[in-house]
Amino acid sequence: MFAKSLVASLAFLSAFAFAQYPGAKRVPSEWREGFNSITVEQAKPILSWLAGPQFNGRNPDSGDFFAAAGYVSTVLNGLGLEPGGDKGSFLQRYVVSTGTVIPSQTELRSDDGALKLPYGQNFAAGAHQDVDVPLKFAFVHVGKDADASKLDWSQLAGRWVLMTSESNENAIAREKFTKGARDVKAIYWHVPSTRAAPITATNIRAIGVKGIDDPERPRFTNAQINLAGALAIAQKCNALAYLAKSPTVASIELSEVPFTVQVRVTKEEKPACNVVGILRGSDPALRDEYMVVGSHLDHLGVSDRGTRFGADDNGSGCTANLLIARAMNLNPVKPKRTVVYVFYDHEESGLYGSLYFVNRLPIPLDKLVACFNMDMVGRNENRGPEIAENNWNVVYPGIVQLNSPDFYEHMVRVNQYVNLRLKPDREDRTFRTDTGNYVRLGIPTIKVFTGEHEDYHQIGDTVDNINWEKMTNVAKWVYLGIQELAATSTKPKFQTKAFTALPYHILAGHAKVANPLKLAKNATLTIELVESLAGASTGSAILGRSVLYQGASTPYELFADRTLFKAERTYTLRFTVFDGKTAKYISKEPLAVPAVGWTRAQDVNLDLAPGG
Repeated sequence: MFAKSLVASLAFLSAFAFAQYPGAKRVPSEWREGFNSITVEQAKPILSWLAGPQFNGRNPDSGDFFAAAGYVSTVLNGLGLEPGGDKGSFLQRYVVSTGTVIPSQTELRSDDGALKLPYGQNFAAGAHQDVDVPLKFAFVHVGKDADASKLDWSQLAGRWVLMTSESNENAIAREKFTKGARDVKAIYWHVPSTRAAPITATNIRAIGVKGIDDPERPRFTNAQINLAGALAIAQKCNALAYLAKSPTVASIELSEVPFTVQVRVTKEEKPACNVVGILRGSDPALRDEYMVVGSHLDHLGVSDRGTRFGADDNGSGCTANLLIARAMNLNPVKPKRTVVYVFYDHEESGLYGSLYFVNRLPIPLDKLVACFNMDMVGRNENRGPEIAENNWNVVYPGIVQLNSPDFYEHMVRVNQYVNLRLKPDREDRTFRTDTGNYVRLGIPTIKVFTGEHEDYHQIGDTVDNINWEKMTNVAKWVYLGIQELAATSTKPKFQTKAFTALPYHILAGHAKVANPLKLAKNATLTIELVESLAGASTGSAILGRSVLYQGASTPYELFADRTLFKAERTYTLRFTVFDGKTAKYISKEPLAVPAVGWTRAQDVNLDLAPGG
């Protein structure tokens, strides 16, 4: 009943739209009506329903997800969109298969039969279906003092890599193992435990999509080899450098000895579905080209700690998706290209809904122009060195810079009409959400994301913590990005580049005053990065900024270029509150800033300045 009344309510525009952020330009007239229809008043009932007790956190393993999928289908139907699912419906159905290992029939063996590692002693692995996977090993040893700069890591592609634990003490090898493992494209990358204890794996359960292999994962999963198993394999393959573990040697040894991982499982199959709606393009020459607007609908549901409602993750992205669909449908000027709205299942358990969608596209792959994905667009980043107050208008375009500079510049340009603060991400999140399945196919793709927070995957991810103004402005931004891209024959190019870490440290926190005096409205807090010789008590400011003083607690944020930090120098932050030109408060004990930056936000207490 609520869904029908909501669809009816979507027929009119709210008179109380949140405006763009300060400094934004007036929206072009051809997009304005749809743009203005995206309001907090329209967003609240949608998200409150998606992330409310009606759907109990939208877990795919219960009927709650399917109830939410039905609700979304009803809304799309009410907007007059064309069904993009099976048999004239909005539901694209598929089957998720869960396999539980049969230990007595699972093993790792050399093909000549000379070496067998049965399940549960020195080896374990799982799969969602019966598999026999042929493989060959590579062995990596990089001594702590060895030069690994000349190793050809590309030769590890397609192999199961065993790396000595000693290699983790070498910075280059550790970086490759932790951050560059995906680039190497090995089927598995493994550092066996140095403990001699046998593996105590219970019968592993693995999930996957029936009939579709995931190219980002090996056909077997959760593989484990302990030290005894790894040494037995290395001896069989005559990996002498791996076995010797010299502290000065850097080696990659490739073995041509064939092995097979055999996994046998008992299977359980469950239905799953994506929700798909289509708005056909208006231009006969461009309507056969498509753009996908995606967001995952599933979440984690009920736990022993309570219900994980998933308001931000990803009720916010789905709400924005529905607001955009409504806005484009209301706007008098229709998109020339066709727009496909997708609400995925099983993102949380492995990106399986989008994996199925890209493998069963209702459109030709070469006609797919771009993918817009929204995942967690309703909160303020406050993890690590960040605080929420500094990120009230921040969005992370993130991965689009790594796969399509053209697409990124397009989104930067349309942001002039919203004026979100576009902030670089601290990591490559391409494969942390459904975007990975598009990037793998060479599709220009943006992940729209507003940051992590303490309620990620927790019961506190509820609607009362949503930043409604930000969420609706993100939806407006994506709406404009889609409209403008749909109105031209220009296509963004797919062009990849490697992720690089931020060139600066984020120094953020709160400057606090115990009993604040009443100061002028234009009083300021000045934050300075001070450089001193080691052991010196004072030094010179090499970087600084001022923000408006807010009394008892003033949020601050300073970006410090990493190249500023030099050996044999010490660095601190110095804080001063000025009322006009008079210093009223100072930091008595400046905050130390290590050369590697902070891993978490830092608060500082200010005292009255002498004579203040």
